[in-house]
Amino acid sequence: MNQSKGYMSGVVLLIMGLICGLLLAFVNELTEDRIEAEELRLKFEAIEEFYNIDNFNQEEVVLDDGSIYVLRNKNTNEIEHLVYSLTAKGYNEDVEMLVAVNKDLSVEGYTVTYQNESPGIGTKIVGYDFNYNEANDLSGFDGVSGATVSSSAVEAIFQQVADRVENDFGGGLDE
Repeated sequence: MNQSKGYMSGVVLLIMGLICGLLLAFVNELTEDRIEAEELRLKFEAIEEFYNIDNFNQEEVVLDDGSIYVLRNKNTNEIEHLVYSLTAKGYNEDVEMLVAVNKDLSVEGYTVTYQNESPGIGTKIVGYDFNYNEANDLSGFDGVSGATVSSSAVEAIFQQVADRVENDFGGGLDE
């Protein structure tokens, strides 16, 4: 008799688990586009720290490891600025940054958009000046003392930009 109750309880729990899983999948399907749109809006809001995006035609190019936000001249449709949204492995989790680059390959600025580094040392990467001024030159890179892994993640992001920026401005995004 007790064994029968145990099986019945197991079946009831299994059915409830399936129903909850299906409901969660349904809610995720309903909210996925909204969440994606909000994330994109927040990215463009962060990009406005560097440029007045109303002056440009904007597009997003999705990469395997992030995105590039392309700002084109409204009159000529030429690429004026690229804003890279890239990630690299940090101490605890990925570090995500926006790196804004002008057509002359000067770096307009950069900002950490996500990090979950250890409290204290790892969080020092936020707002830090890494001395990254030319998109294709990391020779002046200055990491945060004591935050080696976090600094390495930032340097890896800058290296990703350096490896592709000339090609991206040279028409690599139009192909």
